[in-house]
Amino acid sequence: MIDRMRHFFNLLKLLMILGSSIVKGSKNKFKAEGLFDLGKLGLDGVDGMIIALGDSNADQFRDIFTLSSDQRSVSLYLWDRDISEFVSVPKNPVISRTVEDFIITNVIATDVNYDGRLDLLVMGSVDPSSSLNSDLKMEVWYGIDGTSFRPGIKIPSSLSPHPLVFDAEGTMAVDLLGLPSSLPGILKVWRNQADATQDSVPFAIKDIPFHEPVDCKLPNPHSNAFIDLDGDCLADVFLTCEAENGRISFQIWSNTKSHGYSLARSGVLPLGTKQVSFTDIDRDGTIDMVFVACPSDDECSINVAYNQQIPLCTSGQRSNCRDPENLCTSDPNFQFSFDSTQPSFTSLPIKNLFPDFTIMTELSPTDFRGRSPISLQAGDYNMDGFPDLLVIIEPIGSRRGSHGAPRLLESVQCDEKHCTESQTSAKRRTFVPLSQGAEILNSINDAKGAFFMDIGEDGTLDLVVQRANKNGPTSRSLAFIKNNYFNDAFFLKAIMLNGACSSRCATRGNSTEHRPYGVNYAGASYKFTIQDTYGKRRAAAVGQIPFSTYASPMTPYCFFGLGRTNNYVENLFVGSTRRQSAHFINVEGLLPNSQLVIIPYQETGQNSPVSWKKELYLHPGDWIPWVTATLVAATLVLAIIVGVLHINEKREDERERRRKAHTINFDAL
Repeated sequence: MIDRMRHFFNLLKLLMILGSSIVKGSKNKFKAEGLFDLGKLGLDGVDGMIIALGDSNADQFRDIFTLSSDQRSVSLYLWDRDISEFVSVPKNPVISRTVEDFIITNVIATDVNYDGRLDLLVMGSVDPSSSLNSDLKMEVWYGIDGTSFRPGIKIPSSLSPHPLVFDAEGTMAVDLLGLPSSLPGILKVWRNQADATQDSVPFAIKDIPFHEPVDCKLPNPHSNAFIDLDGDCLADVFLTCEAENGRISFQIWSNTKSHGYSLARSGVLPLGTKQVSFTDIDRDGTIDMVFVACPSDDECSINVAYNQQIPLCTSGQRSNCRDPENLCTSDPNFQFSFDSTQPSFTSLPIKNLFPDFTIMTELSPTDFRGRSPISLQAGDYNMDGFPDLLVIIEPIGSRRGSHGAPRLLESVQCDEKHCTESQTSAKRRTFVPLSQGAEILNSINDAKGAFFMDIGEDGTLDLVVQRANKNGPTSRSLAFIKNNYFNDAFFLKAIMLNGACSSRCATRGNSTEHRPYGVNYAGASYKFTIQDTYGKRRAAAVGQIPFSTYASPMTPYCFFGLGRTNNYVENLFVGSTRRQSAHFINVEGLLPNSQLVIIPYQETGQNSPVSWKKELYLHPGDWIPWVTATLVAATLVLAIIVGVLHINEKREDERERRRKAHTINFDAL
């Protein structure tokens, strides 16, 4: 009997191993660890660049918008999960020419008219390469059915600095903050006045909802962003300003709900500061600044300004700290310091990582017509909870943008070798180049841009590199690189929609309904706590689409690396930009390796998030049927073995009974 049970468990183990290999094989054709070239993924004939990302057909898989090499037309390619490739929509290009026939320099994919469909906000100039500050023309192309768009509607033009997408009035609608060409030098709002029809006028120029006068000359390019910086899960406005001496300063305008935006912090950025990105570098539940600074062309460094806020409460601390059950609490005393002698600011010279190289910070006018700055791309490739960086380096002294080499920099904790003693004791982070398994990435030397993207939605951050193309200086060749590192860690993905409708949206004048997944809502905030394998509670913060200026594709979802853990995500706070008493919700007990969709739909007149819907998907993909089949097969085998053992046991009992019946009772004789 014991031998039979041993054989059964061995067979069951074999079935589970086979099922596991089938699951892995269905999603991953690479058996080794590292980065691997995925090929063109159906985009062999495309010579343009990826300019925007979005779920156009609302199937919860990210699609791409490409800009032609002449920067005149836009095409849409949908992800086909059955063949794991991008496929062209029937009516490509979806924008063959803009209404005013200008050269396109940026495309923002978002829901302008609040109908739950993805629209396109197209920006450009007649001659963007001109040294003169030409006007930035803008058009809105309303989405029809997920594969096509209505002809563009002209909206008031801007000066050359790109307007920032933000929420002016707390309605979760798309507004723009910038400099109208009709009012030079005066910061205004393109107030959203569109309705759910396909021909409504999208915007009107209005005064800014700022509580104080704004003294800020926007540079071109700038690093304006819409992200929570004071910790209340309500997105604030970050502005960069240009002084008379050319130095770049910043202003942080906190969202106060009742009084609009109020100036909370201002300061001067280090000399030579380029584009500023935002991410939680040290996993303390606050959003930090990370940027490149180049005092001279050949002397660049990666800098991190840590957001100094009240810490997370521990078991023995209950005052002057942030309660894990109430993470969305504002700290009005938050600070950023740029003093290199303090542990709250770290600077990593590029020459320490790559001798004879510097960082590429902007494309040349021959590579892109119009300003095209390159920002640091933050993403947690190994899911350890600490964001890593994707950068492009080039040889010192080369023509700007001519020999771009993408590199992945892994976040590691400071030690005496890489940081100062105070930075090490404060547990700050630094970065080291990733070399093992990264040969395919490190072999590229003609990159013009790179970003993170979960290709195929399988729960790993992959890489997309936009390379030079022999067809012309503005042409691109796309390289998709699979992240196949074996990480003993978990992830969580989340996306907040704009609340245009509930689970399904009805188009006016059309009987068909559609899901509102493709809205690319900017300004959502996420903060969560989780315990690591040592029982220590950690917090992290992420912002959803903080900026979408200067042809910088950003994924509409947020990806959190959870690191190694034996627990659920204890609390995930999800904040909207609605100006109401409760603008966020707390989702408790989330499973790792899952995707959360928040639909913040509220009926007219309702000022509470009680009606918000939550959809949880456990690692959506093709593996679920295989796991089900494996479990069913294992159950059937178990049932068969139990049945056989039961029959054998009955036969043994019958033989024993008969044996006893034939036994002579000598005592009775």
